[in-house]
Amino acid sequence: AAQWAGPVPVTQWWLQRSASRMRLPAGAVAVSAAGAAAALTRQPLSRVQQAGLLAVALAAALLAALGFSVSVAASMQERRSQNALLAALGVSRGQRTRQLCLEQLLLSAPAAGAGLLLGAGLSWLLVPAVTRTGLGLPPFPPVQVHIPFLVSAGLALAVMAIPVLAAAVTVAYQPDPAAQLRTAETL
Repeated sequence: AAQWAGPVPVTQWWLQRSASRMRLPAGAVAVSAAGAAAALTRQPLSRVQQAGLLAVALAAALLAALGFSVSVAASMQERRSQNALLAALGVSRGQRTRQLCLEQLLLSAPAAGAGLLLGAGLSWLLVPAVTRTGLGLPPFPPVQVHIPFLVSAGLALAVMAIPVLAAAVTVAYQPDPAAQLRTAETL
């Protein structure tokens, strides 16, 4: 290594004495390890990083809820003839609504739980890997990921409830069952 490159320049000095008793060169800044650790534990991420993480979490929840709702609407479009047949056979609107809401709940609950676990796992893996200081170095002390599980669980419940509500709203619109059956028969 000495043949191809010179030694790496020294950019930091770790000293045991207090900097107040030492004469430092012009432009040098003294920072104690305890002071640096305290500053990082008070505010480990900048406001921009915190806002970015919050925006990503909210966007992911919004996309999940929107995806579930689109899935419910597409499913209902495909089931128009089935709902018309059930209505013609005497199945009440309330029974059809409960059946569809239960089905959507059984689909969205495991998906929301898996999303919560996957999101927490990725946070623990990625946040320490991408968090850097102003110089592009890993921070000292290392990043500790804290996930607010109550807020995350509330968000998962909201993502889980939106498809159920979409199913209930979709069933509320009930066209004429006979017309729906005739339309389905011609297709």
